[in-house]
Amino acid sequence: MKVTVTFNTVKIVVPCGDGEITVRELTQLATTRYKKATGKPRLSWVSVHSLKAKEGGILDPDDRLVDVCDDREQLIAFYDEEGIPQGGDGMSASSDESETTGGSSGYNRNTDIEVSGEFGTSALQVRRGSEPALNKLG
Repeated sequence: MKVTVTFNTVKIVVPCGDGEITVRELTQLATTRYKKATGKPRLSWVSVHSLKAKEGGILDPDDRLVDVCDDREQLIAFYDEEGIPQGGDGMSASSDESETTGGSSGYNRNTDIEVSGEFGTSALQVRRGSEPALNKLG
């Protein structure tokens, strides 16, 4: 069994043996092959948020590939990667994910801050660039 995973305009063919691997394992294999095919350093980051079948369904990372995909199926990776913004600034209408190109979420690890949880009545204020040391990735 093999599948093709599309990262924007780059198509990666991933052999999957008998399909007994999980979607999570497929994601790791596809990411490694994508970095190799595009000449990225081994330690550079590419973060795949999800894989989506061409028919529109998002694959669960814990499912076995043989249960959710057919041989030679084409999948779209929704991802972010180091140094290359994939979806704009996340604020404008033009930064929406593109189903045809496999664009990413618009989240940029270098400049955007994601906050989750409940904070009650206290307001959270964040200023971009207020602390230069926080702008560096460790």
